[in-house]
Amino acid sequence: MIALFCAAVKAEDFQDIYPQASPPAPSLVARWQACPDPAAEDPLDESGWTWTENPVRHLLHYMLVREGPRPALPRSDAGYAAALSALRLEWWNRKIAPALD
Repeated sequence: MIALFCAAVKAEDFQDIYPQASPPAPSLVARWQACPDPAAEDPLDESGWTWTENPVRHLLHYMLVREGPRPALPRSDAGYAAALSALRLEWWNRKIAPALD
């Protein structure tokens, strides 16, 4: 979340306070997490995920990791990782792969 506050100023002071002739516009670029690369050989292999500033890849990470499917097994279960991989692959093939093709 980002916020930008600009105050109203007198016309004669506007050019001094906002020298670009307009109030500043917020812009945000960051590398917060390693994200899947849809162009990679295996985009679901987390060891191949890279840090990026690409907002589309960040959205893809959010959809896959935060909103994506999760197994009904507890995380401590030995089969959790395999079940998670299978669910993510099915999700990828249904939601993302058709759009990439």
